Amino acid sequence: MKKIILLLFALFSLSVQAGEGALAVTTVPAKVEIYINAQLKANITPIVIRLPAGKHHIEIRANGKETQTLDVLITDGVLISKKIVLLDEVPFFTGKRINFSQKRDSFETDAEFQERLKQLSENSESLVARFNQAVRQHDPLYQAGVAYLDKAGYDINNRILPMRIEWQAWAKEFDLPENSSLLVERHNAKALWAEGQQKPVYVYLDQIKVSRQVLIGLDQEWALYNPSLLPTRLYANLQAHKKAVLDIRFSPNGSLLASVSLDETVKLWDVNTAQLLHTFSVKGHREHNSVAFSPDGTTLVSGGESNTIKFWEVNTGQQVRTLKGQNIFAAQLAFNSDGRILASSSNQVPGNITLWDVKSGQKILTMPRKYRSVSIAFNKDGDRLASQDSDENGKEFFNLWDTKTGEILRRFAIEDMEWVDVIALMQEYYGLKIWRRYVLLGNRQVLAVLIDKDESIVLWDINSNDAYTLQTGEVSATAFSPNGNILASGGMDGRIKLWKP
Repeated sequence: MKKIILLLFALFSLSVQAGEGALAVTTVPAKVEIYINAQLKANITPIVIRLPAGKHHIEIRANGKETQTLDVLITDGVLISKKIVLLDEVPFFTGKRINFSQKRDSFETDAEFQERLKQLSENSESLVARFNQAVRQHDPLYQAGVAYLDKAGYDINNRILPMRIEWQAWAKEFDLPENSSLLVERHNAKALWAEGQQKPVYVYLDQIKVSRQVLIGLDQEWALYNPSLLPTRLYANLQAHKKAVLDIRFSPNGSLLASVSLDETVKLWDVNTAQLLHTFSVKGHREHNSVAFSPDGTTLVSGGESNTIKFWEVNTGQQVRTLKGQNIFAAQLAFNSDGRILASSSNQVPGNITLWDVKSGQKILTMPRKYRSVSIAFNKDGDRLASQDSDENGKEFFNLWDTKTGEILRRFAIEDMEWVDVIALMQEYYGLKIWRRYVLLGNRQVLAVLIDKDESIVLWDINSNDAYTLQTGEVSATAFSPNGNILASGGMDGRIKLWKP
């Protein structure tokens, strides 16, 4: 595709005239109708269209797809390149901003409210994609707020330009902060201020949660810097166990926290009150070192070196079943998205990964590994399983499996990966912990957690590339809540600490 565009651009360059520029367009699907200033100019892409210098209104249409519009400013002798993905139409939302609120709007009838909730439930993924595409195009209908830059508050040493944001009513439902800032060099701060004190602000979504906030200035996006949103405030310090905490997990809705320890207990906590709800004894079953919640949050499983995986009912705290087998050594447990399949990994050699049918309790297949496996996670569709293991020299590897056949599809050394690849990997397989559980990704804030040798946790804001250090003591387990607002850290001393923004 790039070669085609370059060839078209080369042809354009040979024929360009004074006062002209060009627009290079690629679309998905390729067969579309491109209207420029209400005139049909093309019906297939990729294509380069010569245009006179000035502002032009573009509409891209295709049958069954949502029409995309954009305005471009063509300058003399310059090629502007655009790639547009047309999304499937969702008629209920056509022509108006997508409303993700779970509350009835004052102007909605009960029937309209119920239909909107139905559409959100059935089309959430495509609607989020459509929302984000509108944000990328800076559609005024999707502007979330207005930022007012504070020149007097600019911190020249730390490059922080503060601002106050007035959010639109619909954006306020995401509980966004009114005070924020940008990390910008002095010359950029001056240029942004000279352009105007008020700036439009947009938000990107991930699973109907705000994943990123951006300010528009100098014809580009600037990621907002919100250290106040990071979970850096200790709000609970639990003397949870008598020995080291080996694993901690949040329930799918984030209201519960499960922990397992060398003291041969599994415990269940209320996250809001920090109160202990249940204690499950695994005494006599050797070391249980992993826990996981079922996707519906009603069942908790624990496993370890006892060749057993235990199922516990969350509401009552009762053990309801046990899976048994040889060489299970469940170092990590993970359910697929519908809860029908449970994966267990072994931290012994060989580090086999086993898939279980939850209903029957039977093994589905075993993925043989020469080395010990540590972290595992399913993708959303459940047809792929990611795992992390290490060889006899301690070198870390990432593996991608086909869960239908047990075939390994990819294997490569993590140290050979770029950071952006590691981050993308962890976004796709939420819950996967890389580098001996030393890196974890938060789903909402896109944060990485690194456990340092100086007994601290470092929160890394990937958008701003800034780091924040929490002094925690020697850490043995970490977990983010599903919305990324709470960080839990378990220690070698048996304590569990909960951190909030």
